[in-house]
Amino acid sequence: MSVPHFGILKVGQYPIANESSPPTIVHGRHSQVLQRILSEYGVRAQVVDDPKIVDGAAIKKLLWVSIMWLLCHECDDDSERRIEHPLTVVEVHEQRISDLKRLVSELIPPANLLLARYHPESHDILAKGSSLGIGSAKEIVEYMEAYSYSMPNAIPNKLLAIDEFSQRNGYLLALDRSAAQPLHSHFVRQVVGYIPEVYKNEK
Repeated sequence: MSVPHFGILKVGQYPIANESSPPTIVHGRHSQVLQRILSEYGVRAQVVDDPKIVDGAAIKKLLWVSIMWLLCHECDDDSERRIEHPLTVVEVHEQRISDLKRLVSELIPPANLLLARYHPESHDILAKGSSLGIGSAKEIVEYMEAYSYSMPNAIPNKLLAIDEFSQRNGYLLALDRSAAQPLHSHFVRQVVGYIPEVYKNEK
């Protein structure tokens, strides 16, 4: 299992990463091999033994992929701009940091519920509002900034994000009854025009 923290912006292009980027998390039988391959391309990889660390990293990245495409493609005052001139991920941090922080704060509770779903032993701790779990809002924003600045010109693909909605934002929105997400839903409607299908295995 791995949680990649590098970008490949075009087919055949080398991975984009730098020293400030979060390390790619690797776990499992072939983790040392993958770590060695990635290092040849300048990608830092961290081998971990605990699957919970992998899942925690995956959920943090889920927040990045669920939030960044929305803020890159959404614009309140000019509907034409959201199609013709989307922001880069770095421009989101520079121009829309308030919206980014608000979304992160709203999505931490459902993110922690996801972690508890895969690791039930965490449920009681997370239910008490502990700082354990995926981390504080400040930590998540810093993580997202480090990842974004490792590929400053990247613009998430809007059509792909909509096509994969149930595997991205849908995972979080499936928990809306337990963790309300009015701001998240608002931005989805702004960008897409409606709420696509959420994760099918909602319980």
